[in-house]
Amino acid sequence: MNLHGLLPKHEGHGTRDRRARTSRLTRIARRSGVVVGLATVTSLAAAGSAAAARYCWPEVNLPAVHLPAVHLPGGTLPGGTLPGGTLPGGCLGSYCTKPIKVPPMTVPPMHVPPVDIPARTIPAQHLPGGCLTTSAAFAPAATTVRIAGYSAIDPSFSPSLSNAYWRSAGTTVSIPDVTAPGFGELNAAGFPRNQYVRAYLRRDGTYVSGYWRNSPTDGLPTCHIIRC
Repeated sequence: MNLHGLLPKHEGHGTRDRRARTSRLTRIARRSGVVVGLATVTSLAAAGSAAAARYCWPEVNLPAVHLPAVHLPGGTLPGGTLPGGTLPGGCLGSYCTKPIKVPPMTVPPMHVPPVDIPARTIPAQHLPGGCLTTSAAFAPAATTVRIAGYSAIDPSFSPSLSNAYWRSAGTTVSIPDVTAPGFGELNAAGFPRNQYVRAYLRRDGTYVSGYWRNSPTDGLPTCHIIRC
């Protein structure tokens, strides 16, 4: 009777001991989880701080530029007839096509009216530059300046007016402006706007201020223009 009375009591102590150990382990695991979580947050914060740094950009003084009036004479583009012909047929494997006859096409003459662009003066500008803390993606060494191919980003770009402006403004016009729209931002696809597009003019005389866009491979490295 005494033995039978002790057995359940012994099993109860074991169960309570296991439950106590399990409870202690659970509390330790929870505390460890908090420590791990805090460590993870701390690591992420440290990584974010390491990714950002302080970079300095020079200030720039752009001189006032006077552009004289420009007269673009009109004219007439001659018309003509594009001769027709026959596109030969052929077979690719079991698929065959018949010859296709293309009729002649007549293009009428096109009249282009003259354009007069009045004289204008682009006022002097002061670009403050300075030092700022930003992502390494916007460090001078990670950026470029677009010096060619402007027609690809603006079909109304005027080579003659823009070149006249760039020549008059001098080399300072190629120094990036960190206060221009887009600097420090990502585009819609999530890529950094890391190329500076210099101010330029369109064919109708419209002045387009400088801005930043994403295009990492088709520009002159900024460090070839300023001291990095």
